[in-house]
Amino acid sequence: FPSHEKQREVEPEIFVSTVKKGMVGQIDGLSLLDEEKKIAVIMDYKTDHDLKPDKLRLHYIQLSFYADILKAFCWTIEGLEIWNFTDKRSVSESEVLDLAELEANLKK
Repeated sequence: FPSHEKQREVEPEIFVSTVKKGMVGQIDGLSLLDEEKKIAVIMDYKTDHDLKPDKLRLHYIQLSFYADILKAFCWTIEGLEIWNFTDKRSVSESEVLDLAELEANLKK
């Protein structure tokens, strides 16, 4: 449904990794805004429950992890989207979170 709602193409199930950083993950959907310039939006799909703000934050951290992997290969990630379908379709959006800042706050 993201491709229908926002009228854009979505590449499904993208495996990403960087050996140098020791990171790996699988993105539910990657919307290529400009493939040549390496600009995209990372998407996640949830169909099993309503998402509360604290749960959304955890998912945004996960998607920011994927963004960090792609940034290692000169990608620009314009945003994060979590698409949810329970009794209705909805999308929640966020900017990419700074993982270094999140980690520093955890150590405080």
